[in-house]
Amino acid sequence: MSVFDGLLIGIIALYSKSIYGGIIAYIGIAWMMNLAGYYQLRTLP
Repeated sequence: MSVFDGLLIGIIALYSKSIYGGIIAYIGIAWMMNLAGYYQLRTLP
């Protein structure tokens, strides 16, 4: 999964000609993974 995330961040940085879009995408992906892990921790018996 991280390969595709890196590819997505690279594409965003390439088209926007700035690294800030990639930084925002990276933070968003990291928060989603953390929230998914927390959700699984709370819902599994």
